[in-house]
Amino acid sequence: MKEGMARKASIVLTGLVMFSLFGCSSGSDKTTSKPTDASVPFNGSYPIKSDVTLKYWMILHNNVQQVAKNFGELPLAKRLEEKTGIKVKYIHPPKGQEKQALSVLIASGTLPDIIEYNWWKYPGGPNNAIDTGVIQPLDKLVDNDAPNLKKILKDRPDMDKMVKTDDGHYYVFPFLRPDDELLTTFGPVVRKDWLDELNIGIPETLDDWYNMLTAFKEKKKATAPMTATTKLDDDRNTNFSEFIKLFAGATNSYQDFYIDNNQVKFGPMEPNRKNFFETMAKWYKEKLIDQNFAQTDNKGQDSNMLSGKSGATVCSGGSGLGKWLTAMKSKDPKFNLVPVPYPAAKKGETPMFGVRSLEYSGPGSAAISAKSKNADIAARYLDYMYSEEGHMLMNFGFENETYKLVDNEPVYTDFVMNNPEKKSSTEVMSKYMRGHTNGAFVQDKRYIEQYYALPQQKEAFDLWAKNDQKKYRMLPITPNVDESSELSTIVNNVNSYVDEMTIRFITGQDPISKFDDYVAQLKKLKIDRALEIYQAALDRYNKR
Repeated sequence: MKEGMARKASIVLTGLVMFSLFGCSSGSDKTTSKPTDASVPFNGSYPIKSDVTLKYWMILHNNVQQVAKNFGELPLAKRLEEKTGIKVKYIHPPKGQEKQALSVLIASGTLPDIIEYNWWKYPGGPNNAIDTGVIQPLDKLVDNDAPNLKKILKDRPDMDKMVKTDDGHYYVFPFLRPDDELLTTFGPVVRKDWLDELNIGIPETLDDWYNMLTAFKEKKKATAPMTATTKLDDDRNTNFSEFIKLFAGATNSYQDFYIDNNQVKFGPMEPNRKNFFETMAKWYKEKLIDQNFAQTDNKGQDSNMLSGKSGATVCSGGSGLGKWLTAMKSKDPKFNLVPVPYPAAKKGETPMFGVRSLEYSGPGSAAISAKSKNADIAARYLDYMYSEEGHMLMNFGFENETYKLVDNEPVYTDFVMNNPEKKSSTEVMSKYMRGHTNGAFVQDKRYIEQYYALPQQKEAFDLWAKNDQKKYRMLPITPNVDESSELSTIVNNVNSYVDEMTIRFITGQDPISKFDDYVAQLKKLKIDRALEIYQAALDRYNKR
């Protein structure tokens, strides 16, 4: 692995994460630090001499919850305090009550200095959060107190546009993922040992999938040849089976809103959706897909894949593909899963859709509250994460402990990858860095090139990216205050109806002949008005 990660010494970092991209050095002699002066532009020298203790509200990531009750307990938090010279008190909402907790916090009128949240999900979006005095525009702070972030955004105008409001204001210190490898970490996998045994090639089309799943059912006695999980979807925030995205894309019918030639469309009402319903209804009737597809949770998916009930699914490269391969390594040496491309309608075609994140997608980004009396210090604290030294800390942890430089490339040590106390790499990383989760920093693709240590995981990068999702994905558009409430009601009603009818069509409770009635009902639920609002928001985004 080390050899594979090493590069020529002259190439220190590539793309956005080149050290030359970071505007300022992050290190300095503690004896030369002076009290912060908001009237003087910050030169990026740390640590800062300050008696302030910042209050930082953040949702504690699931991975971190496995190792600590509070972010402040982590070695990472202690190192951040040491390097920046700034003390921080972390506040976390109860799990599963994040939205409610934020609403209560805002209603109290007593806000912390920093609030880490997906501000796309805030009613009325970031514009409304600014207008109602929850968070503050960051233009002056970025200019005066965030030289590292300012340099990064200047060098990537596409991402600079994403982290602004329609009015052109910066509003967050964003979580950024500049490289394709970081954006395509979810996709289909199949049992390669079964394919070999049955003399079946890698599936490329819907017909290939149909033949493969039929063979799994008949010859491997799989009771749920294709399975999936009903985990929450970050884009729609609804509870539905992920396999919809897999096969809907093959019929050129996206699961949600998307953009086609600067026009916003809604996949579930497009004519091609009928083809998707017909295909899935046939497969469901023939028991090629999990008969409990709308209820299967993560544990059910694990059980199906590890017990031989299923031979195909969609999952992430880490918590799915990597986890299952590792779990079965000693139990069944023949067990082998491999990533495969998203299926196309016909061989040689490129599917319109897959699963691809945006370079800036909202979660993990930090805003400074409008009530903060320490906004300049908060900005300087957050800007450390975008400095050269902060970047390495956030992505790789502590030099010579969790990583070493090999030919100027960061390589995780055995303390992370082969922990002597048998702790998983995820557990160790959760204590010393944030690169494998999210936060206010730039994620480095070299983290995932090592975190995805298995050959199958590395192969997934290219295979899962073989679709045109990038052309059609929704951009970080934000409805204004007047539009937001109306849109929220419409979208909630529409999504609930789409999910209900998708289940009914696939399971045969309603015949596909009712598709026109289904579209008519979507129009009664004001889907056209939702498209109108999104289109207006997209037009504003394009003018940013």
